[in-house]
Amino acid sequence: MIANLTLPPLQWGSIPARSRRGIFLSLRSTGTMAMKRRPASGLVLLSLGGLVLVPPLRAGFPRPQPPLPQRVVLADRVVVGKVTKVVPDPVHALALPKIPGAPRVRYQLAVLHVETTLVGARGPREIRIGFVPPPSSRRPADFQWTVGQEGCFFLRSHPDESFLVVQDSGDVMDRARTKEFDRDLALVKRCAKLLADPAAGLRAKDAEDRLLTAAMLIFRYRTPQYIYRGAPKTEPIDAEENRLILSILAESPWTEADVRAPTGRLRLFLRMGLTDKDGWKSPDSTKEAASAAREWLASNAKEYRIRRYVPE
Repeated sequence: MIANLTLPPLQWGSIPARSRRGIFLSLRSTGTMAMKRRPASGLVLLSLGGLVLVPPLRAGFPRPQPPLPQRVVLADRVVVGKVTKVVPDPVHALALPKIPGAPRVRYQLAVLHVETTLVGARGPREIRIGFVPPPSSRRPADFQWTVGQEGCFFLRSHPDESFLVVQDSGDVMDRARTKEFDRDLALVKRCAKLLADPAAGLRAKDAEDRLLTAAMLIFRYRTPQYIYRGAPKTEPIDAEENRLILSILAESPWTEADVRAPTGRLRLFLRMGLTDKDGWKSPDSTKEAASAAREWLASNAKEYRIRRYVPE
């Protein structure tokens, strides 16, 4: 089990500039950044939303991407559009999540013509979007802006800049490069519709809609999105919403997808971050974990409150 880690300011200040740049290029989707050093190698490891990340993988080893419901719920805007212009000059700005005093990184910008806004407020039809390309010494970028590029874009607001940010190649669902683009876009639209009224989604007649809504809310609440000087700050979610989410996780019988899939009930259950204080002891195997999770839900769902991450 990976423990939650935090990044005290003094630790950040002690990191060499070269290592800091590697850290920013390793930032995925969104989440709390934490750090520790492996004594033998000095390798910086980051903990983002329960995942330990290292600098970008070498060519030939594709990184696993977060499931689409997670990308939808963590984005500030989700749009379908086409790149109409690549801005030749880079812009230097802070990486996300923002760390005061951190070095600026180079963003490559493009102009995107928005055809449809699926999540977030509708704005201008022409928007600027940017991503941080890797240094030339590393492998080529997972993607590059090209005029005419079409797809679905999962964007995040920058606190200091007017452009929106693509934090990872998975935040661009390229129509030309995605084998099942129409199918995936249909799932994104389904997620967006459920997210527009999550209370209704949690009470939907369709069991898949209920689970999909619960999954997005767990991704939202249990993915750290802030930098903390000490222990992460959390607060309990709404009691009725909590009851509905836990009742959905407890629905049986659990299928193989519930045990193995990224949005299955077991993965969602484990994302709640339960500890011994909550009466949870992590089993050694997946099969045992699924059985123990169902037993825990049957005994504790009425009393337990899911906690969401909040800023300091």
